[in-house]
Amino acid sequence: MLPLHRLARAERRSCLVDRPGTGFADAGPLPRTVDLILRELHDALTGAGETGPLVLAGHSMGGLYAANFAQAYPARVKAVVMLDPTPPMWFIEMGETIGCGRPERATTQLWMSAFGVGLIRPINPLFGPALAEQRKAIGEFWPKLAAMQSRPSSLQGDWSAGSWACAHPTALVRAPGSLGDLPLLKIIQTPNANRMAEAPPGLSPRQKRNWLAMREAWDDEYITATRQGVLEYAPAGYDHGFPITQADWTYGRIRPFLATLQVAESVP
Repeated sequence: MLPLHRLARAERRSCLVDRPGTGFADAGPLPRTVDLILRELHDALTGAGETGPLVLAGHSMGGLYAANFAQAYPARVKAVVMLDPTPPMWFIEMGETIGCGRPERATTQLWMSAFGVGLIRPINPLFGPALAEQRKAIGEFWPKLAAMQSRPSSLQGDWSAGSWACAHPTALVRAPGSLGDLPLLKIIQTPNANRMAEAPPGLSPRQKRNWLAMREAWDDEYITATRQGVLEYAPAGYDHGFPITQADWTYGRIRPFLATLQVAESVP
C-alpha cells in the first residue's frame, strides 16, 4: 500500500498499518484467526490515536479484512475501499493450496526459509520477474520487506491466516446485506476474456461449468453486502498488483469516491 499511501498523504491524513507478520511488523500469535487480526488492527489504530470514523482501504487479503473490520467495528468505519480483494469464494477453489487440507506446501516453504533458502535472491520469488514492476514501485524498501516476508514466522503466519479463514466460513462477511448501508468501492481486475483458460486442470465438464459460475459470481461479492456498493474494473492488462504498479490510476479512482463521502457529510 506504500505507493497509494504516498499519494493519499499529500491530500489528507493517511495511516499505513502493517499487520503482524507482514511488512515491517513482528509476527503475531498463532493461529491467525480473522477476529484476532481485526482486534490487532483496532488496537493499532487506537494506539495511534485514530478514533475515526475511518475510510479503510485494503488490497487482496487486506480488502477482506477491511470489510470484516467494518462489520466488527461499525462505529469506527465510514466507508471501505477494496482493491482486488480476496473474495470469500476464493477459499472454496484454493482451499487445498493455502492449507485447508494440504499444509505440505506451506511446510516446505517454512523449512526452506528456516535454512535461509528463501533469502537467496535467485530462487526467491519475491525477486523474480513476475514482481519486477512491484519492486520498482516500492523502491528502496523492497529488499528489507522481502527479507522480513521470507522469515519462517511470516510464512507461518501467512499460511495460518489463509487456512483458518478457509476452515471458518462463518468468520467472513459473505452474505448480501451483511454491511447494511456502508459506502463501499470495489476495484478489481478486468476478467480474462477466456476465463476457462484459468480453470484448474482435470475438471470434468460439469465441474468446469460450476467453476465458471463461481468465478463470475466473484465480481459481485462484497458489492451485494451493502446497499451502497460501487464496482469498477481496472483497465485490461492490469494484474492483481495494480494498486502498487498503477498507484496513480488507482488513487485517481479512489479520489472521487472520497469526494462523494464529503458531499454526503455536508448535506443537512
